[in-house]
Amino acid sequence: MKGQPLPNIEDPQHLVRHMNDTPAPAGFGFIAPHWHPRATYAGTCDDQWLRNRAPYLPLDY
Repeated sequence: MKGQPLPNIEDPQHLVRHMNDTPAPAGFGFIAPHWHPRATYAGTCDDQWLRNRAPYLPLDY
């Protein structure tokens, strides 16, 4: 596979076995940044953060 990047995640049903294999991309799925369980870990992005810290991560990230 000289010059070809290998996938970080492979579908167990479609493993790369030969140099000319081209399996479909695999992954864990797209998770929106505003999805509530994920957004709870984003920290506080209020006016204080906007004035004093942005574009860096909030201190409570």
